[in-house]
Amino acid sequence: MCEAFPKQIPEDIVRDCIDLENDYPGDHCPAYKAPPESKWFDLQQREGPRWEPRRASAASAITDAQLLAAHIGNLADFDLVQDLALPYNHMGATITDAVLQAGLRYETVVWPRLQHVMTIPEAATTSGFLAVLRERGGEEVVHWTHPVKLGRMEAVAELFIAEGVENEADLHVWLCGDPAAGDGADAACSANIAKLAAVHGIGPKTIDYFKILCGEQDTAAIDMHLTRFLEQAGVRVTSYEQAREVIAAAAAELGVSAARLDHSIWTYMSKAGRTW
Repeated sequence: MCEAFPKQIPEDIVRDCIDLENDYPGDHCPAYKAPPESKWFDLQQREGPRWEPRRASAASAITDAQLLAAHIGNLADFDLVQDLALPYNHMGATITDAVLQAGLRYETVVWPRLQHVMTIPEAATTSGFLAVLRERGGEEVVHWTHPVKLGRMEAVAELFIAEGVENEADLHVWLCGDPAAGDGADAACSANIAKLAAVHGIGPKTIDYFKILCGEQDTAAIDMHLTRFLEQAGVRVTSYEQAREVIAAAAAELGVSAARLDHSIWTYMSKAGRTW
């Protein structure tokens, strides 16, 4: 994500995009071309027996992971990306990235705005970002005017401030736990994830993406690119959680982190001339 990306598209092309909750884009947004299925997990609407619901199990996850790993090994042009340059150490950038990415083209819409936010040192903490966002407005700070995503940024920042999350290290402990916290860490993280999920428009993909942005390596954020790649590999999944488990297990087969495999697949599919 640190390379120069193509020129951003004009603001008037994307400002009227209507934002759907739970991370899913709409085909009415000219900055994003959605696939025929508006929600990736709506698998039962597809034809054919392969999409019949089935119970996920550890055994099936391992088999699917081996199938996915073999598929990757057979792709001569598939490269594992280098370890991600994360976290940004700039909460304004982290919140902007996580909130804007849903339903928009990353290279031409999200990344240029993210770069701009990182030039504002006052926005490096959560409280600083919220302050400059309210003082200067979304058009100046994020180069964005649509109220839905701007309101979501404010809501996320308010939650983080209330929870004492001012930087990515705080966010990692809040979302992923502190090993020193003992047995109560998992319960605390589950409660925190529920609080974040209660923000309108924040779904499981964005939560996993927040984890990756704050430095977590053992998760994947399943989007349309990863879902399509699983299909191409012949892997059948019926839920977001199952897809994430398969990616993580395949990463273990390949000896890399789930986050690194996630970004490698995303990069491969992004460069493959796809339009979804």
